[in-house]
Amino acid sequence: MNATNELKIGSKVVFGRTNGEQTKGEVVKINQKTLKIRQTETRSKHPIGTVWSVPHSLVRLDNGKAPRITRTSPSVSTLRKGDKVKFCEPNGPIREGFVKRVNAKTISVQPNEQDSYSYWRVPHHLIITETA
Repeated sequence: MNATNELKIGSKVVFGRTNGEQTKGEVVKINQKTLKIRQTETRSKHPIGTVWSVPHSLVRLDNGKAPRITRTSPSVSTLRKGDKVKFCEPNGPIREGFVKRVNAKTISVQPNEQDSYSYWRVPHHLIITETA
């Protein structure tokens, strides 16, 4: 198979049953049996940003090809202190802030608005990096 069939974190996909509703999303985590996919379009009553746990068999690449799974580390490993990021809580709002510290399993994020939290500890797979 060629590289266009490769599925990795950040890949654009379509998920859902073959005879059911199809939804576009972005892979945020690859597990052995399922994929965590952040929804990128409205699906019935579920808002954009909802994270779904979807079996591999119900996922195809946005270009219509069957994916080949590869396990790669997320691009958040390139984050540095002070970088602006967004993250999406499962079934929650998209929040934004600045990287305070990069840990092995989480990123400490300082909120950019006045909030009761001094910082959030966010798992790597929930981070959305800001691009210029």
